[in-house]
Amino acid sequence: MPNMQRLGHNIKFSSSESQDYRLYLRAGIMLGRVGRHVRARDVLAKGLQISPEDIDLQYNYALACAMSANNREAVEMTRKIIIVGDESKDDTHGRLEEID
Repeated sequence: MPNMQRLGHNIKFSSSESQDYRLYLRAGIMLGRVGRHVRARDVLAKGLQISPEDIDLQYNYALACAMSANNREAVEMTRKIIIVGDESKDDTHGRLEEID
């Protein structure tokens, strides 16, 4: 088991792994769980560069921002999540009407 105090100091992925946003998501969540919120925010931001529309990355990034006292960024990301959520409801509703 890795030393939890050192978690996040040297997060590195191979070149093939570095394009998998899920690794950044998992690392960011783990960093947040051990209280490394600034580092979690930075790691999650890298994941968002790869997959900017991933709701799990967005949510955890907003949480890490809030926990690291970056309230403005937390609010901006939360608004983005809410707006996208509202749009997806409208889109799903439209597709269901088409099926009927």
